[in-house]
Order: sequence, then structure tokens, then C-alpha cells
Amino acid sequence: MDIHDTNKKIAVVGAGVAGLTAAYLLSKKFNVHLFEKNHYFGGHANTITIPNGADAGTPVDTGFIVFNKQNYPVFLSLLKAIDVPYTLSDMSFSYVSKNPYFMYSSDVPWGLFAQKRNWFSPSFYRLISEILRFNQQASFDITSNTEFPDTLGDYLNRHKFSDSLIRYYVIPMGSAIWSASFDETMAMPTHTFLHFWRNHGLLQVTNRPSWYTIKGGSRTYVNAIINKLPNVSLNNAATSIARFDNGVRIQTEDNQECFCDYVVIATHANEALALLENPTDDEKRLLGAWSYSTNHTLFHTDPSQLPPKKQCWASWNYLQTSQQNDSPVSVSYYMNRLQSLQSKTPYIVTLNPQSPIPDPHIIKDLTYTHPCFNKTSIATQKELPSLNNKLHTFFCGSYFKYGFHEDAACSGADIAKQFGITF
Repeated sequence: MDIHDTNKKIAVVGAGVAGLTAAYLLSKKFNVHLFEKNHYFGGHANTITIPNGADAGTPVDTGFIVFNKQNYPVFLSLLKAIDVPYTLSDMSFSYVSKNPYFMYSSDVPWGLFAQKRNWFSPSFYRLISEILRFNQQASFDITSNTEFPDTLGDYLNRHKFSDSLIRYYVIPMGSAIWSASFDETMAMPTHTFLHFWRNHGLLQVTNRPSWYTIKGGSRTYVNAIINKLPNVSLNNAATSIARFDNGVRIQTEDNQECFCDYVVIATHANEALALLENPTDDEKRLLGAWSYSTNHTLFHTDPSQLPPKKQCWASWNYLQTSQQNDSPVSVSYYMNRLQSLQSKTPYIVTLNPQSPIPDPHIIKDLTYTHPCFNKTSIATQKELPSLNNKLHTFFCGSYFKYGFHEDAACSGADIAKQFGITF
């Protein structure tokens, strides 16, 4: 079948950024039908409108929030193509431990020394010194093509980094980035972890990339794409996908059948596998290697989820309350800083809150899932593209690379390239 025949009909299942990017580009030449199981389009691009009070009507992002120009070229191409503006954001980090009580933020000097005893603590200065050593060691190992041990935990142990560096810096930062537990972060492949940090400027103290957020929230770009697509189905999940010699049949939750020439499955890997009526052995092996962490998320106004001292309130705030290494990560995003909200009310997005948030403070209760990156799952990435353009089927999603917005957009754009379409 000629994939360049513009009379063809293509179904895109999943309206996160991967599916949106693929659908937008493919719709330039083909008849595209987009299916989304949720009550909104966008996946992690989920903007909530403040319902009442002095800030009623203000859009606040609760999933995807920030990006930079160095590491998001495809996403930037998408924003340019649909003419969506963006503005500078702020990327800062804080760590708080309840037991033992310890706190700092990346804002120098007042956040770094928000806990006054840090000024006079030899152990705190040793931590800073070790952060610099870690940055130097990782940068050297990457540029010299050093053979890495399998996991981040093995790497940290090989270089005899202290428990303080691991528990107060490397793992909290990594856990916050990938929404992963201590154990999940320690089990990440060293190569993936360190190269991501190097690419995003996290191994350098100065000249880090500038970060941006979309004006009006991420729904602005989602709506711009949806408005360009004539055939979209919201709140209507695909329940099964059958492949035949002449095309694809998609069964939907409302018992409708959609017959297409091709299908682009832009869901999580495990969901994609579950949709296929007769998956191939390769599909079972490669998609079946992926698992996902579930993160309970609350959008709220309770400042108790932020550091005890206000000068330590950063954009990303990691809270350590449990000594259990498999406990879900607890991170609070301070949206006033991230989106430059002009409000006296603190608007906060907390993943896996470790203490109750009073109901009057809760604006929205949400659940987000994130791919788990381990040796087994990452080993599939070299072969994942080989699944595409077989049995009239294509796959895309953030699991094709690092799990972020750019990775999802890139994988969606890669599908369009196979049909001869680019930005």
C-alpha cells in the first residue's frame, strides 16, 4: 500500500502531544480522525482554570509546564507552525527533609542558606563540594566515552559519592524530573541519566538554559491544533484495534467501528499493546517491557506543601518525609513562579502529597502516569521504530526516548516524516 496516497484515512489514537503532533502534520495531506479517551485533549498538557475567587478564570498548568530552546527543537517547530506564543519561566529547586530536618534551595544565597545553620555547617559545605565533584566527574565520563556501569546506583557507588549527595541532591533531582521513587531512580541506566543531565545543563553551575512556558497555559497550543482538525472524538476511548490486509478496524467505547487505512497509536506502550487484537511477537516483546508509575496529583492552594521558609519556595520543591526507598516521589510545583502568576494566593501542583490537604484548598484532583525507565525498558528503544509501518500500524510516544514532551512530539513528527510530511 502506498503511504503517500493522499486519499487514505488515518486514525490517531491518543491526543497527548505525540498524537497531536502526528495528527496535525498528517492532516496536511490525509483524512485524519483523532480519538481521545479523556474528557479533554492534551494528556499531560492539562491546563485548569481557577474556578472562583479573585483569580477566577486564570489558566494554570498541572502537567506539562516548561521547556527550553536547546532541548525542545521539534516542540518549538510545532509552536511556530501553529503560531502559539511563550514567555520566560523560572527553573529553581528546593529540598526539604522532615527527619532529619534539613532544607535548601538553588536560589543563592538566601535559598541555599534558608536554614541558617547551613552557614556554619561543615557537612553542608561538603555537600556543595560533592555536587561540584559529581558535575565534574559526570562531565568527564561523558566526554571521554567512559564505559558506564549499568545503573545510576552502581555509578554513584563506583565513585564513592556520599549518602548525603545521593539522598539530598542526585536522587531528589532525578526523582523530581522523572516522577520516580528513590529505588526507581537508582535503577535508571547510567547512560540515560547522565546524558539527560548533561543535555539540559544540569552538570554546570552557570550558563544553564533559559526555560519558557506557554502564554495562557499549554491548552493554548492544544486548542490551536484541535481547531485545525475536522474529525476529533473526545471522551471516546478506542477499545480494540484489528489489522487486516487492506486496513485497520478500530472499535470504540460507544460501540462504533472506524475503518482506516492506517492507525497511529499514540498511547502509553502498555495501553498500545492492550489495544491490539493480535499483537505480533515483536509488539509483545517491545511494548510489553514498559511499565508506568501512577502519581496522585492535587492542584491546590495549601502552602504547607511548600518549604517551611518562604525564601526557600522554589519552582520545584521536593519533600522527603518517608525513609522507605520505594515510596512515591512527593514534589510540589509552585505555579506562581513557574507561570509568573500575579496573585497573592499560592497555586501549587503536588505529586503524591505526604500529608493531607484540607478540602477547601483543593481545586482539582488528578492522576498522571509516567514511563518507568530501567535497563529492560530502555533496551527496547533501539528496536521500537522497527514496529512502525507494519500491519498498517505506527506507534509513537514519549517512551521512545526520555519520557518528556519533546520526546513525544519528536516521535509524532517521526511518523509524519514516514508519510513525507514535515514542518
